[in-house]
Amino acid sequence: MMNMMALRTAVRALWLHRLRSLLTMTGIAVGIAAVILMVAIGTATQEKVIAQIQNLGANLIMVVPGQRIGPGGVRLSGDANVLLTEDDGQAIRAEIPSVREVGAMWWGSGQSINGNRNSWSRMHGISAGYLDVRGWPVIAGRTLTAEDDATVAKVALLGQTVLERLFEPGENPVGRVIRLRNVPFQVVGVLERKGQSAQGTDQDDVVYVPLTTARMRLNNKPAPKVQAVSAITGKKRFDGTGTSGFQKVEQLKANPSVIFAGAVNALMIQARDTAGLKATTGEVRELLRQRHKLMPDEPDDFDIRNLSEVAEARAASARMLTVLLIGIAALSLLIAGIGIMNIMLVSVTERTAEIGLRLAVGAGRRDILSQFLIEAAALALVSGLLGVLLGFGGVLAVDALTEIGPAFEPLTALGAFAGAGAIGVVFGLYPAWQASRLDPIVALRRA
Repeated sequence: MMNMMALRTAVRALWLHRLRSLLTMTGIAVGIAAVILMVAIGTATQEKVIAQIQNLGANLIMVVPGQRIGPGGVRLSGDANVLLTEDDGQAIRAEIPSVREVGAMWWGSGQSINGNRNSWSRMHGISAGYLDVRGWPVIAGRTLTAEDDATVAKVALLGQTVLERLFEPGENPVGRVIRLRNVPFQVVGVLERKGQSAQGTDQDDVVYVPLTTARMRLNNKPAPKVQAVSAITGKKRFDGTGTSGFQKVEQLKANPSVIFAGAVNALMIQARDTAGLKATTGEVRELLRQRHKLMPDEPDDFDIRNLSEVAEARAASARMLTVLLIGIAALSLLIAGIGIMNIMLVSVTERTAEIGLRLAVGAGRRDILSQFLIEAAALALVSGLLGVLLGFGGVLAVDALTEIGPAFEPLTALGAFAGAGAIGVVFGLYPAWQASRLDPIVALRRA
């Protein structure tokens, strides 16, 4: 009964000073809405990063040609001086126990045509193990095999974007013949949709063909030149046949288009587990230096990128951003709580006569304490409800206006609402205690 009376008194007091109460509630409501919105945005961002990591593949190491030193100390482009081979990948898989699988790739692009429809897309040659390394399943037809590579088969896998450009919706492409760079290829499979990469590239805008087929049928530029020169011996590390002998600089100058067999633009290496990824990276580096016959003081002629570490770093950054945003929102709640304390102290000062009169007619100090606590809690809870509604609206607005895709979290909203009530009690406790400690005679004298 007493609690109901205290509640009615608290509501009446808030209504009498409704403008002041509204301003105080606005601060708390904005803080609650900020918490809900920031958690939703942070969670959505982390989920996007996790999805990108899963799209990339698990425990991945990527090896690409690096900048090498040419005659006169000039650094040469990695794209123009490919010194990675399929044999490098096979050696890595055979000699490093912590490596599960290795996929090789030859980069390219061009126009694919089906009747009167066409698409300019990436056309990559891949080894049989590449899609397994990437964790990229084929949803229709079959995947590329080692036999396709050995026989230089003119077969292709289509990404979802290329499929949509070349074929009508619902049309089955498997078994159909399309032209890649005016060369006829049979479509043997369709890849599952991957979406965008971490760099914003459409991963589905791609055609995959066997590695040897890409080099022999789709290579739209001269084969990579052998231009890496030993700074000590002045000799080449590869000759035109792909063997590991040496070739003098003078011979290269006489025949600048010399190539070596089995060249690839990238090796994708999948380690068996994440824990030993760093050690595996070191083993790969040492093996490649040995195979490429690099002297101790010569720099690597390749670059190794630990893709899993990069992805995890991005995930950690996303988590840190989420914590930062929630911290800022929590700070706004703290400021709103201080506002409640300030308003309640002003209320105690203004209602000194009322407090003195109630104490004089027999109200206990506990009754005064509970009255002001209920008043502060009611102010905070109403603010919390408004904040939840405001946060829900903010999530819908961000979802409609951006591609972040935040989702309203009921548990977060419930926690924020309960937190608002706790803020009201905590920050209203001191003013309520001050009110309960007033001396009735002194309070009535101040009236």
